[in-house]
Amino acid sequence: MSTVTATAALFAAKPFSISASFPSLCKFTISHTFLSSAKASFFPLQPPRSSSPLPGLITCKSSIDDDQEEIAEPDTELDQEFDESDGEDYEFDVDELEQEAKVAVREYSSSLSRELIIDDEADTRKESRKQRRKKLTVKEIPDHLLSKVAIVGRPNVGKSALFNRLVGENKAIVVDEPGVTRDRLYGRSFWGDHEFMVVDTGGVITVSKSKNEVMEELAITTTIGMEGIPLASREAAVARMPSMIERQATAAVEESSTIIFLVDGQAGLTAADVEIADWLRKHYSHKFVILAVNKCESPKKGIMQVSDFWTLGFSPLPISALSGTGTGELLDLVCSGLAKAEVSEDLHEELEEDYIPAISIVGRPNVGKSSILNALVGEDRTIVSPISGTTRDAIDTEFTGPDGQKFRLIDTAGIRKRAAVASSGSTTEALSVNRAFRAIRRSDVVALVIEAMACITEQDFKIAERIEKEGKGCLIVVNKWDTIPNKNQQSAVYYEQDVREKLRILQWAPIVYATAISGHSVDRVIVAASEVEKERSRRLSTATLNQVVQEALAFKSPPRTRGGKRGRIYYCTQAAIRPPTFVFFVNEANLFPETYRRYMEKQLRKDAGFPGTPIRLLWRNRRKMGKMDGAGDSGLCIFFHNIVMTRYDVKTLGSDLEDMRDYFRSGKTKDWEWRNAQLKGLLSFLKQNEAQIFQALKDDLGKPQVEAYRDEIGTLVKSVRFAVKGLKGWMSSNGAKMPKVALLTSGEVVPEPLGLVLIISSWNFPFGVSLEPLIGAIAAGNTMVLKPSELAPACASVLANVLPTYLDKKAVRIIQGGPEVGEKLLQQKWDKIFFTGSVRVGKLVMAAAVEHLTPVALELGGKCPAVLDSLAPWPMKVAINRILVSKFGTCGGQACIAVDYVLVEKRLASSLVELMKVLVKDMFGEKPRESNSLTRIISKQHFSRLKSLLNDPEVKASVVHGGSMDEEHLYIEPTIIVDPPLNSQIMTEEVFGPLLPIITLEKIEDSINFINARPKPLALYAFTKNQSFSKRILSETSSGSVVFNDANIQYCADTLPFGGVGESGMGSYHGKYSFDTFSHYKAILRRSYLTDFWYRFPPWNYRKLLLFEATYHFDYITLLLVILGLKRSRYRC
Repeated sequence: MSTVTATAALFAAKPFSISASFPSLCKFTISHTFLSSAKASFFPLQPPRSSSPLPGLITCKSSIDDDQEEIAEPDTELDQEFDESDGEDYEFDVDELEQEAKVAVREYSSSLSRELIIDDEADTRKESRKQRRKKLTVKEIPDHLLSKVAIVGRPNVGKSALFNRLVGENKAIVVDEPGVTRDRLYGRSFWGDHEFMVVDTGGVITVSKSKNEVMEELAITTTIGMEGIPLASREAAVARMPSMIERQATAAVEESSTIIFLVDGQAGLTAADVEIADWLRKHYSHKFVILAVNKCESPKKGIMQVSDFWTLGFSPLPISALSGTGTGELLDLVCSGLAKAEVSEDLHEELEEDYIPAISIVGRPNVGKSSILNALVGEDRTIVSPISGTTRDAIDTEFTGPDGQKFRLIDTAGIRKRAAVASSGSTTEALSVNRAFRAIRRSDVVALVIEAMACITEQDFKIAERIEKEGKGCLIVVNKWDTIPNKNQQSAVYYEQDVREKLRILQWAPIVYATAISGHSVDRVIVAASEVEKERSRRLSTATLNQVVQEALAFKSPPRTRGGKRGRIYYCTQAAIRPPTFVFFVNEANLFPETYRRYMEKQLRKDAGFPGTPIRLLWRNRRKMGKMDGAGDSGLCIFFHNIVMTRYDVKTLGSDLEDMRDYFRSGKTKDWEWRNAQLKGLLSFLKQNEAQIFQALKDDLGKPQVEAYRDEIGTLVKSVRFAVKGLKGWMSSNGAKMPKVALLTSGEVVPEPLGLVLIISSWNFPFGVSLEPLIGAIAAGNTMVLKPSELAPACASVLANVLPTYLDKKAVRIIQGGPEVGEKLLQQKWDKIFFTGSVRVGKLVMAAAVEHLTPVALELGGKCPAVLDSLAPWPMKVAINRILVSKFGTCGGQACIAVDYVLVEKRLASSLVELMKVLVKDMFGEKPRESNSLTRIISKQHFSRLKSLLNDPEVKASVVHGGSMDEEHLYIEPTIIVDPPLNSQIMTEEVFGPLLPIITLEKIEDSINFINARPKPLALYAFTKNQSFSKRILSETSSGSVVFNDANIQYCADTLPFGGVGESGMGSYHGKYSFDTFSHYKAILRRSYLTDFWYRFPPWNYRKLLLFEATYHFDYITLLLVILGLKRSRYRC
């Protein structure tokens, strides 16, 4: 026994040293160490040897041959003395650690919420009612589809109080002074089965001017530096403020279908009320106007209070916004004038998936926040003025960016120092600041606006600090950039240095330079905010996380204490997003000083990005892990985040498989409930880990996301749902009809699981060809071992690390390893082996299965031809598109069902090639190398193989398009070859790459003999409208499947079997055929004791012979005659 450093494989972006052939072992760069309790659950890749471990790694023992050299020792004598973990085996319950990480995040969030409490959050009863209301009201219809109801009236009549009453929360600032509300404020209201938007407006003093006059008069500027436009003086701005408020009120009335005209019942009728009533009748007689008389707390007195308002020409309704008196009747009246908003089911499903990021615009007063919002939305959504504190409420506005992305913009009041607000004695400003803090809390991204010519102050830093503590994404917007004199190319560089120095807490925030008043570069705010939100919602890929921690520990190990003790990291996981939060489980958190924690965060940012978002690193003490039973003789699983590399003692393989057989014999897997739960767990795995699957496919194969979803995730989700839906029917027994002579006898056929099955999958569709058969094995009720290909290590790691957490680990095991592990697996006794791969390895699998007479299903592939008949121009273009996407757009041609070569009449060849060139350009552009739609070649060995096929001089001379290669990046251009020699390797071997030979024939009918002269393909594709030719193809050729006028789509058909014949494979799967492949159909016959065939027992005589003859011919008349003795046999016994 020797000591081995437990390390995880590094599936990073840097290239792997891997071999494409099955008999070779894939080697990996080694990263950091983590342990798990998955005893003997996985089979290992052999770790490379290292003379010295990285500092800070846990060393642990594993069962290794005695003659192996010592790989890693504790780094110093101090480690041996003080680090109790060295030289011992520990088991970690990873599920428990993941749950504990989530608890850590919740505890941190709770403590942070207590620290960042906002002044007006003390009223817990109101807050709880607000939360209950939010839970009961599900937002089903977008704001822009809802009818709008505007509240208008003179100042201080209670419009904001009524607004808060109708929307069910204190959204608008309510203070007993006029002119508090200035901008339009929107809120969603629910009453019965109606939804509508309520619009709060500022108080209207005079509306004597026409609507157009008001609009034209208010065209003023708020900045300087633009020729010909002077800065409005403070006095002029103060004088214009009422008109600006009226402009906002006018805009609200214009866009609303119903208007609540609010008056003050206690103050009585005023001249301003009469003027507003006249204005509404004159300009908005086509709208539904409701006259509501506020401050009528008593219903009896209310009747008297409303009497004066009949003269306005509307029916007055007494209400009280504060007590709620009469608001129910008001809402009934409002809803009677609204058209009920309807939404289709499709839109509802779409909206459930849509997430609209909220972007709040914050900063000190008068830095141009409202100007930025107005420039973004293209209208004067909020009042803009040089007066500090113009904006008071937090104003929400839905906005659609240039790329169609929706955002919710939140304009906020300027935030001054707390002392300055307190000394001013302004309750309104205090509430405005609180609303701004609330806006930060409910936003996803915060745009911190600073003024270019103003100095960055301590208040800017405090706002930045608040944003960081709230965990919000952030970008810094430098507004009024046009005011900087004598700008040059270095101005932005020097300015950024100054901003970074003074706002050091936001070192990670991008900076946007803009001038809101002219709209210059304002669009960059949305672009930057969109990128920040994506980063804030990103989960770090397993490969990147491995690489970051490895490099961080290699460069700088955790420092020692004076006593010589050093911090150890047991396990790390990204436990949350928004913001990205990482939990490190360590031996003692106090051994990691703040400097080292900042160092680790810096490394995460340096190598993994996360620009624009804070990240949380939580360090959690972990009690000492218990020793594993039988340490050294059982498996040890090594985890790093979502990467799993395993060390496994193959000596225990037999006993481990016997445990799985015992579990199968227990009958647990035969229950419908168990099978259904496992299938749903598999569906959850696919849905919840979509981003990780995308990343793994990109790491291993460079697969584009669309192709990855089309060929792997999407098809698997569809297959699992199909299995869940049909499972009960598949499990049901089928009655067997018995002959009439078999009286009181019944028969049935019952599907039963085979037992313990082995699935070995290939690398080209790492998830698809692994999980499609797994679906069938689970549905059939088996226990199973899955060995994914070692040539797709990132995908294999996701399968091995993540998938088991969704399934019953006693019944499903995922084993990683190279050919030596595959060899050991094939030496075991299985009840079924399912293999996907090459013909050569398929023969080895079948030879190994003979030892135990194990049934085998093989999906091997082969050279799939496409027969292209003469077609009209439009069908011809469609046909060629389908051929090309099969060859070049399906894992870069590295697919068993991809078109291998095309058969076409010689007269059509030239036009076919020209059309193919055009369509290839349409798909992959002028420079396919730069396309994001091509999959790379899996390995250098496979690349070399394809290169040798193409470098055959006679083949190379036949290339008519493409042929370029980039070995460093494993790229081969889509290549078309016309009439290569039929005895060349490209025509005798399966191509399995983006090389498409075209073989010309004199007559298309000759294609039948051409195909029959070669091994039977997995698929045959025929593009023809000739019915007689189609019938000949079906009757005279043999293949796993025949597809007319398309390619590859048979793989997605759950109701069709997918499998080969001859050298292309045996057996089939997909849909119920997967269930059948992993099931045995047991015949069951039941007989009664009341009847019997008495003549089936000796002694024999001629009469019994005659009875058997009549029985087997179902000749009931003769049978009756013989029994009655009326017929004699012609035989003599």
